[in-house]
Amino acid sequence: MDHVVYLDTKANELEKLLNGSKTMIIRGATGRKLPYGRSNEGDMLYLIRNNAEGVVKAKGIVERVFNSDKMSTEELVALVKNIKTNFNYPIHNLKNGLEKDI
Repeated sequence: MDHVVYLDTKANELEKLLNGSKTMIIRGATGRKLPYGRSNEGDMLYLIRNNAEGVVKAKGIVERVFNSDKMSTEELVALVKNIKTNFNYPIHNLKNGLEKDI
């Protein structure tokens, strides 16, 4: 399956993915919203900046997918800490006060 992934322009997510300083994309929601359960290894990702350009800048292939049931704040913080070495995204972008726990 193909997916369009909107990347944060201000955080330079696309550039970080392309230069290798960011190696994964983590998405979360309070509910099971699409594409929850629909992303699989081998799927194609079309990467677009979230600046209304609407132009595909790069593409990639999904290597791993992790879907979870609803997580508590503590579980989420533990998960992010566990993968922090590959999570090169500013911690201040996490919501609900998690940044003070990480």
